[in-house]
Amino acid sequence: MNQVTASQNPVSSASYNVSSQVTGIIFGSGDSDTFQYDSKTGRMTQYKYTVNGQNVVGNLAWNANGTLQSLQITDPFNAANTQTCSYLYDDLARISNVDCKNGSNVSIWTQAFGIGPFENLGKTGSNGGTSFLPSYDPYTN
Repeated sequence: MNQVTASQNPVSSASYNVSSQVTGIIFGSGDSDTFQYDSKTGRMTQYKYTVNGQNVVGNLAWNANGTLQSLQITDPFNAANTQTCSYLYDDLARISNVDCKNGSNVSIWTQAFGIGPFENLGKTGSNGGTSFLPSYDPYTN
């Protein structure tokens, strides 16, 4: 896609790299999005959303096997959204734990995943110190 047209043009331009991955979008409002990728793997390393001259930035780091290692988010609009999330996996590269911490290195939300003997997914976690345990029906998987 190279252009979107409406009564008020929502997208002024879009740019892509040689791998056809979007690298930039400029909106009719003047806001923009940019994306950076690792030239060797093609994985995204950063996104930046510019709104009214301020940047929401996400920096992504990857493990050698292609799984996400961490995501660091900076949000000037809402300090509570500024966080660093770490991702852990089991020996089969299945997600096992996510831990997101604020700028003071305090966990603001976590999730732990487990696989039962019949390959059923179990999950626990907390959000701002409040625990949650989702329900699961083993008969409907």
